[in-house]
Amino acid sequence: DFIHLTEHAVAYDNYIVYIYDILGGLVDDLLVYSSAGLNINFKCEYKNLSVCGNEKTLKVLFRNILKNAIEAMDYSGLLTIDIYTH
Repeated sequence: DFIHLTEHAVAYDNYIVYIYDILGGLVDDLLVYSSAGLNINFKCEYKNLSVCGNEKTLKVLFRNILKNAIEAMDYSGLLTIDIYTH
């Protein structure tokens, strides 16, 4: 399923999607885990960073990645999300 999602996230839709908007919304949703001892540090150097793709599919992809990270941390500790450009 993950490979299927990644193929469709960018390949078939040419809509501009802002990464900050997607991740910012997901961080807000994942704050429910903060009561279990999880802290999320979300930094974004460039809020206008965009990609062409399917917004719904990218949300699912990032949500899965973040949930996997949180589960690997056993729902406690510091999860850092740092968006920057070179």
